[in-house]
Amino acid sequence: MSSFQCGLLFYVREGPDRGRTFALEHRELTLGRARTAGDRAPGWVLLNDPAVGRIHAEMAWDDSVKAYHLVWRSETPVLVNGTEITDKVIRVGDQIKLGSTTIDLMTAAAVAAANAETQKIKIPSPSEVKAKPVIVLNRTLEILSGAESGEVLPLRGNKIQVGGPETSGVPEDRTWWDQDVILQDKGFPYRCMSWSWVEAERGYQVSMLRPVEVSISFERSSDGMDWMSEMPSGQGAFVVCRDGDRIIVGKTALQLRISEPE
Repeated sequence: MSSFQCGLLFYVREGPDRGRTFALEHRELTLGRARTAGDRAPGWVLLNDPAVGRIHAEMAWDDSVKAYHLVWRSETPVLVNGTEITDKVIRVGDQIKLGSTTIDLMTAAAVAAANAETQKIKIPSPSEVKAKPVIVLNRTLEILSGAESGEVLPLRGNKIQVGGPETSGVPEDRTWWDQDVILQDKGFPYRCMSWSWVEAERGYQVSMLRPVEVSISFERSSDGMDWMSEMPSGQGAFVVCRDGDRIIVGKTALQLRISEPE
């Protein structure tokens, strides 16, 4: 299946893969269950959801309508906007449910724009402070392995740039961040990741700033199981990193910790 550009992606709103995005880069796609956590394959949207069939649905791009046809292929149903379907043209804004997973069809441009917006912080009035104390969450990155294993880094910013030691040949960007986290692991690419705090998610949207050669994966423990996937790198792609989630970059493993102050 040849790669092409339609500018669309899937955002997983609910389910074990919550927060993941999948760039839709093939005319024909198969939606199904991963055999092993973290499986990836061209032309597949592989979900870490045991309630999803091995081949749950298929998609085919229709040039005449500039949209995908979604075709049901499993014993358990596929719902689009709450209605069971067998074959349906899906468009931006549609919500797809298969197994315990809910997916939004979005444009990559819209996700990228939302990801780039500056986080707005409301300064409470004195009356609001008296009525309800403002809770500032403790946010840290624990280095589980790598050159600085055991270190705990406080996260004070809402827009954070994360990377390894300075490397020649990487162009300097305008200063869009309010915290710069530089790790000493030489295998960790310089200024390669953006961490943007999202209050409603109680987590960070983590995305790649540029292509890198090192392996980067995302891990989450949920319902007694460990889920793993490769870090998405397409335009507008991100994962939502919450308390306890782990990002592994080469030999360095980072774990996000979020807690309320004691």
